[in-house]
Amino acid sequence: MSADLLVTSNADSGTGSLREALINAESGDRVVFDFEVDTTITLASDLPSIGVDLSFATSNPIDATIDRNGFAALDLAEGSIDPTNLIITNLAD
Repeated sequence: MSADLLVTSNADSGTGSLREALINAESGDRVVFDFEVDTTITLASDLPSIGVDLSFATSNPIDATIDRNGFAALDLAEGSIDPTNLIITNLAD
């Protein structure tokens, strides 16, 4: 059964973080950025590889931005992602 994995923290790791959501994700899940205002998550290390089918969404009409900060933002090992509502910045290494 698919689930909504809520991202409620703009921290690089820990409870409610994007990293935690990706680690716990199963195929068909949806990563939902649950913020009231535009939010940027600045990476402190590579995010885990994605090996399942995932989609991304926001709970409010906001921009959710991942600032790579020189690290790997979304590494697709298997499966597929729907990056709707997701912005990735600092793409140059």
